[in-house]
Amino acid sequence: MTFQKDKLIAIKGIADAAAPIVSRDYFAGFWIGSHRSITMGLLWSSSSSSSSRQNIITHQRLDLAPSWSWASTPGKVSWQGHWLCQLEPRISIIDLKKLETTATRARAELVVETHLRPGSKRGGAFAIVDWPSTHAADAPFSRSWPVDRPATAIALDEVLENIVLVEAGQESTYCRVGYSIWPESTWMNKEFPETKKMRLRLM
Repeated sequence: MTFQKDKLIAIKGIADAAAPIVSRDYFAGFWIGSHRSITMGLLWSSSSSSSSRQNIITHQRLDLAPSWSWASTPGKVSWQGHWLCQLEPRISIIDLKKLETTATRARAELVVETHLRPGSKRGGAFAIVDWPSTHAADAPFSRSWPVDRPATAIALDEVLENIVLVEAGQESTYCRVGYSIWPESTWMNKEFPETKKMRLRLM
């Protein structure tokens, strides 16, 4: 594609032709006919995030679509396709609020409920950390667990795909910046801080 700003226009033409065949609704690069299709659609990754973990947060987003849509990132994206259909979602899609829909731009708020763990990024290193409420606001985290994303999944039914979020400046509002792949035995490590079920707005 010559111009990144034409992403939504180009894919909408294809989606409009396919929608009557698949009997699904389309929005901002997603089939939104069911909660499962939205959940599966969230698990894309960009070429920049796969080549360098530092780029997950620092690479520039396109002001075309919400952060959870592949259309918000420049360059190529990948999606694991039919492999993902074997996963059991651990996120509840509560609502999808369309805020703006034009030929070239789509804005929306995706409301979800899921279990979270806090993390920290220092330089290019990521780590699971204690929940901030257990510390004074200006105190350093007392415990952290470095995160290394596995290069490949050994067995799909033993692997969890986790969406990575950063705060977007408003309470309970976040932007999607990537996702990580974890063996379930590692993610369920009892030394980690417990997960907390929270309702979030993804912009």
